Amino acid sequence: MSEEETLEEGVNEADGLQETGSKADREVSHDMDSSSDDTELSGMETIASGETAVEEPEGGMSVEPEDAAAAEPEQEELAVLESAKESEYERIREKYRVNVLVGFEHNGYFEFYGEDAQAVADVLGTKILDKQLESGDSIPVTGFKRSTWASHGKKLWSTGQNIVLMGENEDGSHSVFHEYKGRDYAQHRRNRTDGGAEKLGYVRKVPLYG
Repeated sequence: MSEEETLEEGVNEADGLQETGSKADREVSHDMDSSSDDTELSGMETIASGETAVEEPEGGMSVEPEDAAAAEPEQEELAVLESAKESEYERIREKYRVNVLVGFEHNGYFEFYGEDAQAVADVLGTKILDKQLESGDSIPVTGFKRSTWASHGKKLWSTGQNIVLMGENEDGSHSVFHEYKGRDYAQHRRNRTDGGAEKLGYVRKVPLYG
């Protein structure tokens, strides 16, 4: 082989290698473009569908909301009965016979203490709780909110109970807010049945707070 033919063959081999390299580069470029298009298309489809990509935690477990019990309402606590009000209640309690249930307004509730608490709970089905006293002792208590006095008072009265509700005045002292006499309930029932207009057997006091 002549020197001229050898040089020509080397040039042809170099051209072949260059062409092969260019073809490989074009294929790699095409694959990258296709991958980029697929990724972009997938992202656009996600946005168009309104979905949001969320990374699932390991193990496939769902994420629970933190402190789920935090939204639960807190249990209302009984207010401590101050020594001055305890003494006032005892003075009021002594004025009435044992067959009179005395409701003493405290912290927005008409409360019944001691044996009265049991009698009231038996009729209304309310719970008996422990009322803390400022002295450190406690006493059984039950009752109802001041705003529900009419319905609860009437239910107690309907069993023939004598009830007096002692409302709290603006200065913190207590006076008769409403009084029921058990012996008059039968007459009240007859009046309702007969359509009579006789005076009911209890004294209606003007609400202390309008």
